[in-house]
Amino acid sequence: MLSGIYEHNIDGKNRVFIPAKFREIMGDEYTYKLCPSKYPSIQLFSKEYYNKLYPQTEVDTLNPIKDRSLRAGRNLGKGDATCDGQGRIVISPLISKLAKLEKQCVFVGFETYVEIMSPEVYEAFLLSQCMDYQEEEESYKEEEKRMREYRSEGAFISLPENQKGGEF
Repeated sequence: MLSGIYEHNIDGKNRVFIPAKFREIMGDEYTYKLCPSKYPSIQLFSKEYYNKLYPQTEVDTLNPIKDRSLRAGRNLGKGDATCDGQGRIVISPLISKLAKLEKQCVFVGFETYVEIMSPEVYEAFLLSQCMDYQEEEESYKEEEKRMREYRSEGAFISLPENQKGGEF
C-alpha cells in the first residue's frame, strides 16, 4: 500500500526523485496524469496499474463532441516516465506548471497511487481536510444531541431482546 508523505526538490531539468518506498512498490515505469481541481496535482500510477484502470478501448460514439471529450478525459495531461539510474523521473514542464509545481514538491501516498503537489497546495488541501473533519464532527455532535433529546422525550422504543441485532 502506498502511504506516507515525502518532500523532494525539482531540479532545473524538471527531474524529481521518486521516494524509494514508492519505487519499491510501484517499480520504475510510471504514468502520470494532471489532476486539475481546486488542489491541482499530478497523479502518479505504476504503468501496470494505470493500464488496468484505463484500458485501451475504442471510443465509439455517434457524437463527435462526446467522443472528443471522452478521449480528452483519458489522455490530456498524461505522460509516461521511467526512472533513471538515480531514481528520478522527468515531468513535462507544461504539466508541472499547471500543477503549480516549481522548485519543491510533496509526494502523498493515496493507497493505490501517489499525488505530487506543491507544498502550498498540499498545505491548503490538508487544512481543507481538517476543516471537513471538524464540520463532520460538529454534525455528529448535533445528531447525538438530537437523539438524546428524542430518547428523553420517551419517543425511543426499546426492542425486545429477540429482535435486537436485525432479527425480525
